[in-house]
Amino acid sequence: VYVGGVRNNPAAISAELGLPKHVFPLVGMSIGTPDPAEGTGLKPRLPLSGVLHHEGYDAEAWRDAVPQHETDYREYYEGQGVPDRSWSQAVTGRLGTLKGMHGRHTMRDSLRAQGFDAE
Repeated sequence: VYVGGVRNNPAAISAELGLPKHVFPLVGMSIGTPDPAEGTGLKPRLPLSGVLHHEGYDAEAWRDAVPQHETDYREYYEGQGVPDRSWSQAVTGRLGTLKGMHGRHTMRDSLRAQGFDAE
C-alpha cells in the first residue's frame, strides 16, 4: 500500500529513520497480507487513461477520466459507510487551505534541513 502521508511530516520521518543529508522521504510503502475481516477493498484511483501519457503529455486526458472516477470513488466510500463523499471535493479541500495541507507546507524547510538548498 502506498503511504502518501509520509509527506505530512518529513522532518519526523527523516529523524525516525536517521536519514543522512541529501536523502529525503517522499513516499512510504507498506507490504503485507490484508486482513480479510477488514473488507475495505482497494480505494479507487484515477483511471490510467487520465494519468498515463504516450509520446507526449495530453493536458485534456483527465477530463474523460474524472467522471468515472467520481462514480467509483463515491461507490467505494458508500460501501465503507461514508455517504456522499466526492473525490473532487476531497481534492479541493486538501489543496484549498493551509490546514488541508496536513503539514506538507513545511516540505521546503524539511528539504533544506536535509541539504537540498535550491529554490
